[in-house]
Amino acid sequence: MIKLQTELHKQQVARSFTNKRLLTLVYIDILNRRDMKKQEPETTIQTLAYRIRSFRKLRGVTQAELAKKSDLTTSYIVNIEGAKRPSVSLVVVTKIVFALGITVNELIYK
Repeated sequence: MIKLQTELHKQQVARSFTNKRLLTLVYIDILNRRDMKKQEPETTIQTLAYRIRSFRKLRGVTQAELAKKSDLTTSYIVNIEGAKRPSVSLVVVTKIVFALGITVNELIYK
């Protein structure tokens, strides 16, 4: 009888521990999701950088080739695609768009 009670107690403790661990994991997941919402592309420049990189890769163009076609430096293209520049002028966006053979609307809205 005592053995049975001890075994039952062990199972309850294990279940309790598992439930607490599960609750902790769920809480951590909730906190991570909340933080991830804060880290979504917070700026238009990040979205623009992603779209430029995507179109460039889709066209099979290297960063160096894009830089040459758009009359910019390779490091400038790298910084734009890495969203390391706080802003990009419309003149630069236009040069990149023409070099990629797309329109500004395609870059911004599609």
